Amino acid sequence: MTDHATPQPVGQSGKDLRISLRISLENQPITIVGAPFPLAAREIERQGFSAVYLSGAALSAGLLGIPDIGLIPFEELERQTFQLAQNVCIPVIVDADT
Repeated sequence: MTDHATPQPVGQSGKDLRISLRISLENQPITIVGAPFPLAAREIERQGFSAVYLSGAALSAGLLGIPDIGLIPFEELERQTFQLAQNVCIPVIVDADT
């Protein structure tokens, strides 16, 4: 769990975050909670989770209030991913299948 109340911009490289996540996974199974927006991601981090997950379905429901039927362009997923990553210091895992 991080000790700061307000997340700072990510200081670790993507490679460092991937290594950290792999080490966590080698030691034991971990629970990764989904977040459709930065405030939820910050709370997930505050609760001590090792990573946060952003799915197209969560983003679609959070932004448009509808199921994931391909209405959100990839650029919006990219923008939301960037926003999540800038607000937490844990890895953000993204479902970017479309």
